[in-house]
Amino acid sequence: GNQSGGAGISTAFLMWGGSAPGNTNLSYKFNGTAWTSTNNLVNNQSGTMGVGTETAAMGCGGYNDSGYNNRTEEFNGTSWANVNVDANTPQVGYKGLCGTQTSALSAGGYGSPPGQVDKCSEYDGTNWTAATAYPSAKSNIFAIGTQTAALMVGGYPPIQSAGFDYNGTSWTAGAAINTARTQGQNGGLTSAGMIAGGQTPSNSVKTESY
Repeated sequence: GNQSGGAGISTAFLMWGGSAPGNTNLSYKFNGTAWTSTNNLVNNQSGTMGVGTETAAMGCGGYNDSGYNNRTEEFNGTSWANVNVDANTPQVGYKGLCGTQTSALSAGGYGSPPGQVDKCSEYDGTNWTAATAYPSAKSNIFAIGTQTAALMVGGYPPIQSAGFDYNGTSWTAGAAINTARTQGQNGGLTSAGMIAGGQTPSNSVKTESY
C-alpha cells in the first residue's frame, strides 16, 4: 500500500504498513529480485516512517483506525515488537526520520490535531528524548544522514526547498533542494544522499543527489 514505512538497501529491503486502501499491518522483504511476506506489524499503521536495515528496523508515528499516534515498533529480522513511544511529541505521522534502529532522529510531522509540528526527538534504541525543535512546523520532510549529522529538506506547509543541518545539538541553515517538494522518498548520508519523487504539488518524478 501507499504511505508505507521502509528500511534497508536494494538487495535487502523491508517494507511495512500503509493503506491498501485501509490501514494495514502487512510486512514484506525484498531480496533484490522478489518480494516475500514476513511477520506483520503489531499495529495497523499508515503514514509511518522507518530507519535501519532489513534485520534491524524501526518505525515510528503514523495513523490507524484510532487516529494519529506516536507508537514505535522494532523489527529484528523475524518479528515486530512494540517498544517505548515517543512521548516528547504529539501524536503525529509523516515525520522526517533518519539514522538507525539504535540511533535515530525524528523531526516534524502531522496530526489531527495539532496539525504540523516542529518537535524533534532522538532515539537510542530504547528511549526517546526531546531534541532542539525544527526551525519551522513541517510534515513530510525529506531526511538523510545520522542522528548527529543530518540534513532535512523540503516539507509542507508551504511546500519548500529549504534545508537544515543537525549536528546532534542544534539546527542551522543547510543546502536547499533544486525543486521545492514534499512527500517523497529519501536515503543515504550527508556525504552521499538522495531524494526522489514527491509533490510540487503535482506528482514529481525528479531525483536529486547530495
